[in-house]
Amino acid sequence: ADRKHQCDILLDQTFGRQKEDYSVLTPKDCKLLLGSQYALLRPEFAKWRIYSLERRSKPEFKQLLINMGGVDVDDFTGQVLDELKTCTLPSDVNITIVMGGSAPHLESVKSKAIMLPYKTEVKVDVDNMAEIMANSDIAIGAAGATTWERCCLGLPTIQIVVADNQINIAKNLDSINVIQLYNRKRRLSRDIDNISSSISKMSLASASIVDGRGAPRVERLITSKENYIDLFFMRPVELEDVNFAYSLQTKEIRKHFVNTDIPSMSHHIDWFKKIINSPISQLFVLMLGAHKTGVLRVDNLKSSELEISIIISLSYSGQGLAKQALKEIESLTPSKVLKAIIHKNNIPSKGLFNRSGYIVSKQNGDFLEYRKNG
Repeated sequence: ADRKHQCDILLDQTFGRQKEDYSVLTPKDCKLLLGSQYALLRPEFAKWRIYSLERRSKPEFKQLLINMGGVDVDDFTGQVLDELKTCTLPSDVNITIVMGGSAPHLESVKSKAIMLPYKTEVKVDVDNMAEIMANSDIAIGAAGATTWERCCLGLPTIQIVVADNQINIAKNLDSINVIQLYNRKRRLSRDIDNISSSISKMSLASASIVDGRGAPRVERLITSKENYIDLFFMRPVELEDVNFAYSLQTKEIRKHFVNTDIPSMSHHIDWFKKIINSPISQLFVLMLGAHKTGVLRVDNLKSSELEISIIISLSYSGQGLAKQALKEIESLTPSKVLKAIIHKNNIPSKGLFNRSGYIVSKQNGDFLEYRKNG
């Protein structure tokens, strides 16, 4: 987004890209396909997505994947192995290193791998990368196109920037807990500890921004004569969303809350920051193209039962967005039980959950608990 483009369709799969970035750089009738939901991944990643997300329903740390690209000219893999020698990992952890056959430091990496106090295997020129990622619990990997592959599979990643043009994207993803950005000023062991305590949250956040269906979406928009339709998706909140989230705290909405009082802005900001930093809660912004339409909150991330709540902006009510959001969170959390606490007088929400296959499991005063098994 730094020069003019003469084209009918423009694809930029960078997370967070906005139409405004290209509004003066492309022809007026140009179709803009922007954001990581249009990431072009091989079909194998969509194939392994459900399996990968299901096995993360009970997070553990037994499989560590290291992949710094096929060539890794600067030997980042070797540097990671040097640091791992001083890290305390689970005694039963298995480490898998994936490299290309033409990597100049391949033999050095193999030698270092043998010296590690953990079971370590170096794989060369693999043709089943999605399967390897899906069976990994944590990854240490390079920024770049493989970022979207790991996100599609919900693989929590300590990400290392290997080129200057990756810095801003990596910082953005780190700020919303999609990745853990490697910081050379602190020890790798600290990064591993941080990611180990937030596996569930990072897996959910990362899987939400890439679903593996980007290539079919692009294909349809290239071959279709229909007009571009805004894509519905949800993304992890960032601090800049605090005002939008506060705008949803209306008297009409709050009357169905346990606490019906509208919080002060200062209390709202404190709560918002707490949610962003919490390892057991995740807040999403519901998007329709470039428009913010509501929020979805997930709590108890480390439990087998997740509690969810949805607020749709009054400007977008009645468009079926809450139902789409429910389907999305269900697809991101297979094998989990989802529940929602609904006020008995909240007729629209009761109707939504009834139509979506949830059943009332119990009642506590004025509130009903709706549940759906994964």
